[in-house]
Amino acid sequence: MKMNTVVVCLLLAVLPGPWTGEIYATQSTNALKDEVKGALKKMSAPLMDPVSKNDVKAIQAVIDHIVSGAQKDGRPIRFGIGILDREGVAVAGRYVVGEFKVEDFSNYRFVTRAYKQKKIIQDRLYLRGGSELLIVCIPLVQRRDVIGALVLGFNASELEKDYGLNTGQFMALDFNK
Repeated sequence: MKMNTVVVCLLLAVLPGPWTGEIYATQSTNALKDEVKGALKKMSAPLMDPVSKNDVKAIQAVIDHIVSGAQKDGRPIRFGIGILDREGVAVAGRYVVGEFKVEDFSNYRFVTRAYKQKKIIQDRLYLRGGSELLIVCIPLVQRRDVIGALVLGFNASELEKDYGLNTGQFMALDFNK
């Protein structure tokens, strides 16, 4: 009788079940949320003053310092970083690949919602060529006023590879909790 119980327990431990995917998805979700919260924690305080003054050189210096520090620590940043001013214009940043360029995002839904609700909003952008960029827009609030935003951009295919999350799972996350 004991041998049968042992065999059943081993089979349950080895065979994939419906709970395996849920556990993996929860771990992936938590890992991504931790990465976003870590970025917010590292970047928001040093960015507040330069963003409030719209000091683009100082903003870029903060980003460059954080990126180089992460690389030195052996934990390179795997997402793009953009800083929006109070109008929703990208004034500084760093992409995972490519060059940063100033763009007006003021009419994009993720920006208008984040600024109005003063909450973290995620969305997706379709780039030329058909690739998808998943966005986390974090409003920077000073004395109840939005002074700008920290925007993190994740390549959809890399997000799935790194975290096991597809676009639908990403869009279902709540980064405000």
